[in-house]
Amino acid sequence: MKPETILDALNFLDDEILAETGRLRCAPCTADRKRRWMKWSAAAACLLAALWTLSIVWPITRPAPAPSPDSSQEAPDPAPAPDAELPEASEAPPDTSLPEFADPTPDAELPELPKLTVSDIGGDDMGFAGLMAFDVSELTNANPWTEDAALSTLPVYRNHLRYEENYYPIDVDWEQMEALFLETAGKLGMDTENLRVTKESGWSNYLKGGEDGIVITVWSSMEIQIDFEPAVSLPEPYHFTYYSTYEELEQTAGYLLDTYKDLIAMEDPRLNINGGDYDIYLRQSYNLEFFETGENLTEDIINYNFYPVQFSSDGAGGLMILRIFRTDLSEKMGDYPIITPKEALDLLENGSYITSVPYDVTDMELVKKTELVYETSDYETYFLPYYQFYVELPEEEKENGMKTYGLYYVPAVNGRYLEVLPPSRGVFN
Repeated sequence: MKPETILDALNFLDDEILAETGRLRCAPCTADRKRRWMKWSAAAACLLAALWTLSIVWPITRPAPAPSPDSSQEAPDPAPAPDAELPEASEAPPDTSLPEFADPTPDAELPELPKLTVSDIGGDDMGFAGLMAFDVSELTNANPWTEDAALSTLPVYRNHLRYEENYYPIDVDWEQMEALFLETAGKLGMDTENLRVTKESGWSNYLKGGEDGIVITVWSSMEIQIDFEPAVSLPEPYHFTYYSTYEELEQTAGYLLDTYKDLIAMEDPRLNINGGDYDIYLRQSYNLEFFETGENLTEDIINYNFYPVQFSSDGAGGLMILRIFRTDLSEKMGDYPIITPKEALDLLENGSYITSVPYDVTDMELVKKTELVYETSDYETYFLPYYQFYVELPEEEKENGMKTYGLYYVPAVNGRYLEVLPPSRGVFN
């Protein structure tokens, strides 16, 4: 598709879809915290594909299946009535193509807990979940989990966001959003009594307002986004651009932490400089975040995955956006028994994994790194932990030695509690 054709098509999309897609596209999608296989509505997905065509974010090196006319050309159906009954997971016929996450300890006595659904995914025409680096050691983060962590259970939460079958959001918590908005505005010294606030509801739900070049947006996911217009210049010797080095960001982090300590609002902040992957022009980049140190490892893991504060540059050395994540975890499903990294590796070797990478894992020597992360995307029914495996892809290695590491996922929750759904059914909650 020609760029001018894409731009013409964008003019026909609803403003709400544009706003929501912009938020998802701009939100941090680093491999250590957010899996790169979020689901969007058909219209938003088409828009994102168009945006990615215009601004290269991933080198697609293989032909992809052509999208069906139903998914790429037609607008989504209207939202069903509030009392419409959604199909239960058990109504779907068995699908033998889905991964199976067997219970590695079938004879063990485990607590009675509700079943959880996880959704399978597949590759698409926007590329796949992969990171480019010369060596896996360049891909760094401050993930508090380590392979020798002595954890037997981890908490699972139900996403407070609810959607109809066509992804239309329902039961938006405007009261909580307003409280976050006013709290943030007060910390920034704004006149909260006279501040003009815009409320947008529909496909995209948010509150927005500001003054003196600072704009606050609170999304229904409880993400607080603060835009500085124009970007705030940092004094010498601080260096804060898209391609600042790890060492430069370490130095800058101290200044940002001190300057915005009221907004960060952490008693014991921990720095998380994450990333280290390259783009197709061999430019290495990192993200700068903080998260609160917890009272134990489980709290560290939850804070790392769900409650970071992220600073974003304008590319010219200024602070453009500050994001504060306040994910609502009030609906706890329970503390679920988890499998060990070794048991997860066995499932990976047996082909029981979730990925958008189009290559099978056939050589376990190519598994170069293991992490534990939570699924945190807006459209998941449950927030549960996964083992994330970095697998070297020989098919993608470049002549200059640049490697690509595909991301493969195995649920950390014991398979006794899991039901796997196809992609089209796994995102409704």
